[in-house]
Amino acid sequence: MSDITDDMPDGLLTPEQKREIQVLVASGLTRSQARYRVLTPAQKRRFERQISDSEARRWEENRRREMVNHLQKSVSYRRRQGGRRSHLECTITEYDLLDPDYCPVFPWIELHYPGEYKYDPAGATIDRINNNEGYVPGNVVVVSWRANALRKDATDQELRALADYWLPGIDDFGDEDDLIQE
Repeated sequence: MSDITDDMPDGLLTPEQKREIQVLVASGLTRSQARYRVLTPAQKRRFERQISDSEARRWEENRRREMVNHLQKSVSYRRRQGGRRSHLECTITEYDLLDPDYCPVFPWIELHYPGEYKYDPAGATIDRINNNEGYVPGNVVVVSWRANALRKDATDQELRALADYWLPGIDDFGDEDDLIQE
């Protein structure tokens, strides 16, 4: 079977597909659901590529706005689910965020906006400075996913104990020169 999209301009459906969409809409599906159901595999791939390309353009145009939108959707979802953090206030705007090119915690990590995959260690995330407060102006910072994940559940005492264990002989986190032993 030949790919019908080879002979068709972008975005056009065949007359048969249009009729099938009308039938599916009449049976109760939304227009978007019906349209996606009648697309051929090649048309679906093209459609999904267009969506991912437009999403990438949105991130390039204003990565701070996209981060805030993503966060607000996540907080809204938590509220609907009634999860343990459903009470968090989320009043930040894109103007409350800095968008650094490198992680302020781990300066050797160049941030990716958005992450290149789900748990990308270099993916940019919004972290709360004080976890007792919500996502409010002055309480958020953009850091790498790695820095956020390390800090997620650890207390200050646990982080200090971790540093004391793995970096013995360093008092008060002195200069990096203290680490070099020759």
